Amino acid sequence: SPQVASKPTRDVKGINSLGDLFNACKDDFGMLRPQVLKELGYKDATDVAELPRDCYLKIKTFIDQAKQGRP
Repeated sequence: SPQVASKPTRDVKGINSLGDLFNACKDDFGMLRPQVLKELGYKDATDVAELPRDCYLKIKTFIDQAKQGRP
């Protein structure tokens, strides 16, 4: 059966700013900015000390693991 929720893999090289990160997470995972920051353990965008692409990969890993854990 076709996977409806499946999207092409995003090229993380295109995630160069927090704006890119928030847009990518909204498009790919339906996550809003506060959810993204909370998932990463930050209170505010100014606290983010990682590369936006690394943040995206962390969230993607978390989402993938959560999907695999579902019955």
